[in-house]
Amino acid sequence: MTTLSYQEIERFLQGNPLFKELPPHALAEIARKVTPQHFPPETHLVRRGEEGHSAFILYRGRVRVPLVDDQGHLRLVILLKEGDILGEMALITGEPRVADAIAEEETDALVIRREIFEEIFHRYPSVARFLTSLLAHRISEGQHHIGKYRVVKGHMRGGTSFIFQGIHPGLNRAVAIKMLSHALSMDSEFVRRLQKEAYIIAALKHPNIVEVYDTEWALGTFFIIMEFLEGTPLDILIDRQGRLSPAQCRSILLQLASALGYAHRCGIVHRDIKPANINIEPNGRVKLMDFGIACTAGQAQREMGCFGTPAYMSPDQILSDNIDGRSDIYTLGILCYKMLTGHVPFADEDPQKIIRAHIRRQVPPPATHFPDIPEDLNEFVLRATRKKPGERFQSMEEVLHFLGGRGEEISLSAPWRVANLTLLFDPTLETVVREIVQNLRQEVEKYPAIRLGIAEIDV
Repeated sequence: MTTLSYQEIERFLQGNPLFKELPPHALAEIARKVTPQHFPPETHLVRRGEEGHSAFILYRGRVRVPLVDDQGHLRLVILLKEGDILGEMALITGEPRVADAIAEEETDALVIRREIFEEIFHRYPSVARFLTSLLAHRISEGQHHIGKYRVVKGHMRGGTSFIFQGIHPGLNRAVAIKMLSHALSMDSEFVRRLQKEAYIIAALKHPNIVEVYDTEWALGTFFIIMEFLEGTPLDILIDRQGRLSPAQCRSILLQLASALGYAHRCGIVHRDIKPANINIEPNGRVKLMDFGIACTAGQAQREMGCFGTPAYMSPDQILSDNIDGRSDIYTLGILCYKMLTGHVPFADEDPQKIIRAHIRRQVPPPATHFPDIPEDLNEFVLRATRKKPGERFQSMEEVLHFLGGRGEEISLSAPWRVANLTLLFDPTLETVVREIVQNLRQEVEKYPAIRLGIAEIDV
């Protein structure tokens, strides 16, 4: 390999997604610590089954990675090129290498030793987040098990996690497998609290709360095994419709109030109610998800940290040492505002400005934007979002009484739009077309609100 200066290595690393968010001083430090290495054609960078001591960033050349099944039969060959990362999984998971990696041609790589890799991983959360994304793609590409659960379908991205569809092999039951970001799993105290809360949340049994079955520690991070849901996340439903009808909004509020009232009676405050954490099943039933940052009522914020989503955080969640169910009532009011108007009351690119607005500014009446909003829903928003907890509704039971019932599961679907795509091609290009269609199918699977139908017609 031609001798590279650390400045050349630094410039190369700047263009790599693994390091692009790092500050300049960090990149310069890493550039001095990686080791350039040359691999002639048909030499191994790594061997299947060996312990991983290094990760590689390909600087020049190509590397093939043959993937085999448990019987040693070749399933797939992956080709890696300049900028791709190799060998990081063994360093993250502590498990042996899962595949060979062989130079296809004259290949140069930057080698990151285990101790340097771990230092980078722990010091820079952006690196950990990128590696979680990379690991999610690796899991989707191959046949993987998370503990006893087999992954059968690719992933969807959450705020701090990835979600896979899996199967419990013994029960043959579909499950959702949520993988926590390595940026969070590096914090052992956070993981300890999360495990403790997962056990509490697993005991919650309510028709409007997603059931938690199990937890697993694997691949260097924490996994939560949950009920698998059909339907549409509320954020997608709002994006599709713009704003929800009063009947839709009322049904969702009542079902959420029922679920949260139950959780509060069990001593659990959710703390992160937002559209992305709410699923609407085809029959209209609402499912509240992601109690991952829930805390017990009265638990000190200094124990759990100030977690949440700025656009939906209550003033007491931001400021107080102790919170209770009235914090969730405030957030439910913000959620109602979003459903009725299509936007949140306080929005800004700077999260600190949003947080200050929740503390200092009154939430405006949603009817200011849309006079057709029913008076009781407008009043609900204003009362639920008062700054002092003592001036809000004092319980979810009060909310249910104010809104007039326990909530019915009504149809929440919106009209679907249809787009047609027709591919006319020479039969000699059939393989290429099938690859295009397969790539499209994989992209569509990331979006639950999109359905793809494929038909082949000879003309």
